[in-house]
Amino acid sequence: MLLLRCSLAGCLLLVGVGCQKPSPEPVLVGQLVSLTGAERARGESARRGVQLAAREAAREGKTVGERSIAFVHVDDRGDADTVQAETVRLLTVNQVTALLASPDGILAERLVRAAQPYAGPPYSLGAIVVPGELPDLPPGDMVLSLGIPAAERGRALAREVAREVPPGRAVVLTDSRNPAATRLAAAFLEEWRRQPRAQAEEWTYASDPKNTALLEPLSRAKPDVVLLAGRMPDFLDWCAWLTQAGVKAPLLYGGEDRGVEALRRDSRVGADVYLATAYVEEQVSPVGKEFARKYREEYQVGPDLDAAQAYDGARLLIEVLHRAQSTSRLRIRQELAGLGTFESVTGPVSWKEGRPRRRLFLVRMRKDRVEVVRTVEPGS
Repeated sequence: MLLLRCSLAGCLLLVGVGCQKPSPEPVLVGQLVSLTGAERARGESARRGVQLAAREAAREGKTVGERSIAFVHVDDRGDADTVQAETVRLLTVNQVTALLASPDGILAERLVRAAQPYAGPPYSLGAIVVPGELPDLPPGDMVLSLGIPAAERGRALAREVAREVPPGRAVVLTDSRNPAATRLAAAFLEEWRRQPRAQAEEWTYASDPKNTALLEPLSRAKPDVVLLAGRMPDFLDWCAWLTQAGVKAPLLYGGEDRGVEALRRDSRVGADVYLATAYVEEQVSPVGKEFARKYREEYQVGPDLDAAQAYDGARLLIEVLHRAQSTSRLRIRQELAGLGTFESVTGPVSWKEGRPRRRLFLVRMRKDRVEVVRTVEPGS
């Protein structure tokens, strides 16, 4: 009898195990970032931001039906051809429902172009979020950008710096190969020339600035303001060269928005450097304060622009998928289009034709000291 009871108990246990409902496969979101190479630090920041957002969503029960939401982190190696190949693989093999692009604007644009042929059946792609700037948004309701457009930053730089420095002669040095830089420079020049007594001229380069002959004539020009519109590494070199040449005019950063941390960490930044950026940790919202606290606890370092924008991008996609309660492309795009206002780490964000309307911060740096000169509200 005892043997019978034991056997029965064993049978019941096996039946219970055998009848357990298997966990459904998660809804997958692909993130492409540089996890190796020269831009590894940016990629790691962006991945950490996403990981933090994903853990928060899991604790809050943000799911699609009974399915959890999981992120697939893919190394794009900072290479456009790799972005192309990995985007196609994520869509055709992994069958991701959404994509979060690289913080690098050029690589993000390549991802968006690569994804366009897979926006319809039989593929699952419902949404793409670009954490940074995207020069040209494609038509349709599938893509949202979080980065403030370069032209908007250029206008804000001209308008707000003119309040700090009496408008005089501005010299703009532009990398003609860089889409964000050329847009920003054009908008800056247009706005600067509207100021009374303001003058401006633009010089361009299309090669390594170490080989350019522009340094000497630039220093002879005795400008009141210098806008350096190009890549961040070039800007940092120019900061050192112009200081050595005795140019004392304020220097304005005019490339892709990289936030303040890339400048704060570099010894080449001297006195009076200005930039317009979407993120300054000292100016965050209540959501941003909690994000920064958790980020520091988790990673023992403060968040930068790339971490913050990726965190917001991941939260946005999670919210859209959770509201949709479906992996239907049309349902996801309806939710994306009807998002309205999203509470980012620096305050509310809304969109017009896929481009964000959000706060912009004009920052002045002196060595490693950061001062927010003015907060520019959207539409002002």
